Amino acid sequence: VGEAAAAADSLLKEVGYPQVAHGPALLSVLIQAAEAQRAAGNFEFAEKLATDLIARLDETSVGNPKDNVEVGRAYVQRAEIRLDAGDATGARRDLERAIPIIEQGLGEAHDESREARELLKNL
Repeated sequence: VGEAAAAADSLLKEVGYPQVAHGPALLSVLIQAAEAQRAAGNFEFAEKLATDLIARLDETSVGNPKDNVEVGRAYVQRAEIRLDAGDATGARRDLERAIPIIEQGLGEAHDESREARELLKNL
């Protein structure tokens, strides 16, 4: 797990994070790095990466950022990080933001919509 976090850190540096605000690989690397840091138990850094991901997605979204499924997915990712860190209140807020976005983009019956609702229900 520590090796994955170190590899993710290396990828972040390769794409110029945090100085580079946008780039073809940056968003994918932020997603992967946040997960790697979460798995390593580095919740504070994982949450920062997920928060940066949300901000960058909001900036690059076409139309209303709240309609962008990727934004919803990023909120779910941050909610999961916050849950692992023991922040149920923060996780609840993120899921309450994520669910309408995901449902609008993918539909209420989609697996991701159901999983996010279930996660919120179990808080």
